[in-house]
Amino acid sequence: MSVENWLMPRLGSFWAEHPEIDLPLNPSTRSMDLAAGDIDLTIQFGLDVWPGLQAEKLVGAGYYIIGHPDLMRRLTVKSPKDMLLAPWLLERKFIEPEHILKLRGLDLAQSAITRIAINALVLATEQAGLGHAIQPKSLVDADVAEGR
Repeated sequence: MSVENWLMPRLGSFWAEHPEIDLPLNPSTRSMDLAAGDIDLTIQFGLDVWPGLQAEKLVGAGYYIIGHPDLMRRLTVKSPKDMLLAPWLLERKFIEPEHILKLRGLDLAQSAITRIAINALVLATEQAGLGHAIQPKSLVDADVAEGR
């Protein structure tokens, strides 16, 4: 999950309610070892199966297929399969979006795909109108609601 798009907009209210808590942030794509004792809390993406740890669900993982309005105006999309002709932007190590699309009958095997190192850059590239992406609703709800 993208720290920039999901966590950062929510920190202001946390800091206002808990000014006494020092909250250093260390974003990483690797799993953190809480048993080592250096870290008190981690936000993970995935199933809530972490043996020996207490887990609490923060958000569900519904997804949107998103495309910048300018890109969508240039395409002739009459069905979801027409979107396969557009360029796609995918996070390099996160394969779940492709599986979600396959379950919906959209196989990107013949599509032009640009793989990008981190999701924050996928979002920025999509927002620049350079391709479609599939994103967790919790990250792009505001953009979708405002037509961006």
